[in-house]
Amino acid sequence: MLEKYIKLKEKYPKSLIIIKAGNFYDCINDDAIIINKLFNYKIKELSKYIRVGFPLTSLNRVRTILTKYEINYITVDNNDVTYSKFIRNNYSKYSSNDYFIVKNKINSINDILNNNILNPSINSIISSIEGIICKIS
Repeated sequence: MLEKYIKLKEKYPKSLIIIKAGNFYDCINDDAIIINKLFNYKIKELSKYIRVGFPLTSLNRVRTILTKYEINYITVDNNDVTYSKFIRNNYSKYSSNDYFIVKNKINSINDILNNNILNPSINSIISSIEGIICKIS
């Protein structure tokens, strides 16, 4: 699946790629982030990439929303490849590295809390964390 995704992504870098994998459709990396933003499907972190999966029964709903937002997408179902292209492709508008930025900031907060769990000055530490959170949004 990953090889198929990489080949298609090289050819269509500004299109969301949806690949059938068993009883689910999977999206990887930036495409997973877009699907997460639009549908709140859970991101799963794997060793070399991130992915979002959704059941086969949700494909029509996903297509409807991608069409509504005019995001180019490719659906791969075994060897059948369907390309949906729009005049104004909004792929770039929805893809970004926000996920990784927020994840890194949350990890920083977690480190601060773990390193100061017994610190009597926990209120000032919490204030520091609030400052980090305010910078996220």
